[in-house]
Amino acid sequence: MSDSDAKSYEIAIVNHTREELTRKEVHLDLQSLWSKDGTYVPPERIPSGNTAHFGSEGRSFVVGTQGYVIYTSSAGDFRVDWDNPFVEKKNSSSAECPNGIQKSKEDPEGYEDNATLKVTFYEAN
Repeated sequence: MSDSDAKSYEIAIVNHTREELTRKEVHLDLQSLWSKDGTYVPPERIPSGNTAHFGSEGRSFVVGTQGYVIYTSSAGDFRVDWDNPFVEKKNSSSAECPNGIQKSKEDPEGYEDNATLKVTFYEAN
């Protein structure tokens, strides 16, 4: 269990595509764990029109948290990365999606101890 002062990232992935997203790969660095005592993990599937919520945090107050998740669909792969370092560096995140799909990303990418990220995937016009 991590220290309550540990760095963390709360993530939401909004699926506004016609695709069901199926988890293909998930990774946390060695200093990270899933929030809520290890139960706040990326779900196996994100149906069309649904939002997935999950998060990670450092194992103690002297480390950060970093990870990624990849979902797949008939359209291709969707990837979300996050990093909330312990040292005086900005939080960062990224999102990738297949051709024909667009994305929007809301992340202040500042120096927050408890960072938030919202990625929305939607059909291209």
